[in-house]
Amino acid sequence: MTEEPVADVDALAAWSAIAARVEHGESVPFIAHGKQVGYIVPVGELERLQETIAVLSDPDTIADLRDRTSEDQLAGVEALHELLAARRSAGKR
Repeated sequence: MTEEPVADVDALAAWSAIAARVEHGESVPFIAHGKQVGYIVPVGELERLQETIAVLSDPDTIADLRDRTSEDQLAGVEALHELLAARRSAGKR
């Protein structure tokens, strides 16, 4: 993530440059009234963050992950997706 913020006034004048930075995978801080109020982030990054939040906010999934033995570890993102899908279809989330 970049630490080169863009002020709200500058953002209007430089929107295409900001969009280009985001298209190339950069997250750009947004400043309003002298305070950082958010980030403009690439869609893929937002989706990854939302997925992480979903996993970490599901206490049953976290407990299940903690309870796994070394022989029973999840292997890869797809296995985690399957675990979450199974929990959702079982009405656990």
